[in-house]
Amino acid sequence: LMQAFLDRVVERVPHMLGVMVADREGVELARSTAPVAHASMTITFAMASEQASKLRLGRNESITSFFDNCVVVQVDHAPLVLTLVSTEEGNVGAMLDVAKDLMCSP
Repeated sequence: LMQAFLDRVVERVPHMLGVMVADREGVELARSTAPVAHASMTITFAMASEQASKLRLGRNESITSFFDNCVVVQVDHAPLVLTLVSTEEGNVGAMLDVAKDLMCSP
C-alpha cells in the first residue's frame, strides 16, 4: 500500500527516480519500487544534518546533493529521513515541495 503510494509520487514529478522513508539509523521503512539509496547514505545524512545545525543558523531541515548522474534530496523529519532521487535534470524545488507534502500527509 505504501509502496504504491510512493510510486504515484514518483510518477507525479518529472525525472524523479525514487523515494525512500527510513529511520535515522538507515532502516528502510518504505520505498517506491525503484531502489533509492543505501542505508549508509541515510546515516551519513543524519550526521551531516546534525553538524549543519550547529552553525547557529537554525535547525537544518534538508541537504541536496548533486552527483554526475542524479540529484539526491534528503529531508529530516525526525525520527524519519525522507530521501528523494531524480536524474540530473530533476527539479529540486519540486522535490522539496513533494517532501513537504509527504511530511504533512496523514
